Amino acid sequence: MRTGISLIAAFFLFMFALSLFTSASILLFKDEFIKELKRFDIPPDIDLTSMISMTFFIGCVYSVLCLVAGVGLLVLKEWGRKLALLLSLLHMVYGILTVALIPPSVINLIIGLSIFIYLNRKSVRDEFKHLSIEEKILGRH
Repeated sequence: MRTGISLIAAFFLFMFALSLFTSASILLFKDEFIKELKRFDIPPDIDLTSMISMTFFIGCVYSVLCLVAGVGLLVLKEWGRKLALLLSLLHMVYGILTVALIPPSVINLIIGLSIFIYLNRKSVRDEFKHLSIEEKILGRH
């Protein structure tokens, strides 16, 4: 297995842990988050409790996707590569949408683009192809 694939898998496994921790923190300290959010001019028709619950749910879904992508990359499964590509696109979109608001978000754009380019290289794609024993012996792809 290539070092790049291992590093990307480690990145997604780290993102799994970070996202799960963040999601759990938001849920555990929901009242504190709501208290802080009320300091901003949020329209009264927005239900902050529902917003916190939705944030927790989305964070958990993202965590599971990162876990599955990381494990899929480690075992060289094509579905893991495709999920990692999808998540890298998500990083790029997030980076583009938030770069004007949060300048460090350009890092998300760079990370997403780097992962997308690397996992689409032919030599890397070939790592995820499972050849039959005959193809391995004869050297056919």
